[in-house]
Amino acid sequence: MITDWSLGGSNTTGQEVATYWYSTNRRYDYFKEPHLLHTNVNTGHFSQMVWRASRYFGVSKSISKTGKLFVVSYYYPAGNVMGEFRQNVLPPVVASDADPHLSRPPSSKDLENLSASHPWISSFLKK
Repeated sequence: MITDWSLGGSNTTGQEVATYWYSTNRRYDYFKEPHLLHTNVNTGHFSQMVWRASRYFGVSKSISKTGKLFVVSYYYPAGNVMGEFRQNVLPPVVASDADPHLSRPPSSKDLENLSASHPWISSFLKK
């Protein structure tokens, strides 16, 4: 996936990119098999980030000569496969009294905790 992130320019962090991609989850319909164009344009980054069957992830960023930031990510096996969304993009867990944080989007602290256990995430978030 390639994203032209022109809002933050070259100072945009990996955490900002990940938060932006994840934020499209609000538009995702978990109970309907999406149309490919709709998914890629509106929620494709989110659905690939949480794709259940993807096991490996690589990401990098580059600044163009005109100052635009490009972020490239690679997932293996690739997600966003038509006909496989319902079994790979699962609905959020409903919060309970025992664990109320489960239904909220990830916070900066959540990303820090995740990066502590996955060094490659940490290096991306700090870039």
